[in-house]
Amino acid sequence: MKWLSLADLRDIICELITPNTMCESVFDIDLDGLHAQGYRTIFTDVDNTILALRDRDLTLDYLNWIEDAKRMGFRVLLISNNSSAWRIQRVATQADVNGVFFAFKPSVASIRDLANRYQVDLTQSIMIGDQVLTDVLTGNWVKAHSVLVEPIDKKLSIIKLIQQDVERWLLKKFRIPLSFAASGSHL
Repeated sequence: MKWLSLADLRDIICELITPNTMCESVFDIDLDGLHAQGYRTIFTDVDNTILALRDRDLTLDYLNWIEDAKRMGFRVLLISNNSSAWRIQRVATQADVNGVFFAFKPSVASIRDLANRYQVDLTQSIMIGDQVLTDVLTGNWVKAHSVLVEPIDKKLSIIKLIQQDVERWLLKKFRIPLSFAASGSHL
């Protein structure tokens, strides 16, 4: 059995935590370009990605973004770690999409289950979220195109602040640039 070298381990970690694209918000994602590249499914996180933590309803802007994506030919699916079935079902109903709550990201079981249920090729999918250690890691693990967006709500809980600090430390440690571009920065 061959052991991984530290350099190999570093490369694997870098690959898993480096988003393919970074944008200020979902509105800045080049969906036309991604569709032209063959991507057909969007998996999106809910909290702080398309819905502020304190809100119950999607804004008209986010509803329109989802509708535009569907009109372009994307299937949109929600994948949230939120434990509230009611909250995620409410968002799914508003957006007329399907998805899962309590997904346990970065575990890939939920995204694979959704992919199997809806006959989705994960390599032709986009995973959008506001967290590196859940959303980006999940997307990269299944070979989807990962998109990191800035959190909608900048006022985070103490747990999320700690997680964000850990994520930024990891990105800095592995020399992964962290700059959100309005037009979508491809790494």
